[in-house]
Amino acid sequence: MTQSEGLLLLLARFEHELAAAIRPTLDSVGISLEHFRLIQTLSLTEYMAMSALAEQSAVTVSSSTRHIDHLVGLGLVLRQPDPFDRRKVVVALTRRGRAIAEKCATAERRIQTTVVESSGSAAQLAHLTAGLAQTAPRDRQR
Repeated sequence: MTQSEGLLLLLARFEHELAAAIRPTLDSVGISLEHFRLIQTLSLTEYMAMSALAEQSAVTVSSSTRHIDHLVGLGLVLRQPDPFDRRKVVVALTRRGRAIAEKCATAERRIQTTVVESSGSAAQLAHLTAGLAQTAPRDRQR
């Protein structure tokens, strides 16, 4: 990083390059990068509330609703009553959604391996991300 390059710009470039690298896989299964973020987050759990899913996927709540509607239409995600509060709705991956999540995760791991081999450690990036999360004030009420 040079003195003239800010961290936000570097991270934006990094994300842009990662997105370009995984785009062929996403295109092959018919999903966008935002869809992948949502599917990837859902793959870590059995089900999730929309607000938590949006926050953990780095997608706005309003756009996550639109994206989930699309994923439901593709048969990758389903809405269901929250098992602990039937007044609420949660979303979960279908079997097909989990298969696509795994295919995309495999492609992402290949890309990550290439990046790590050429530039350093994924653990370093995770450590930097965690440090940033601790220093950045966040409005948890959104």
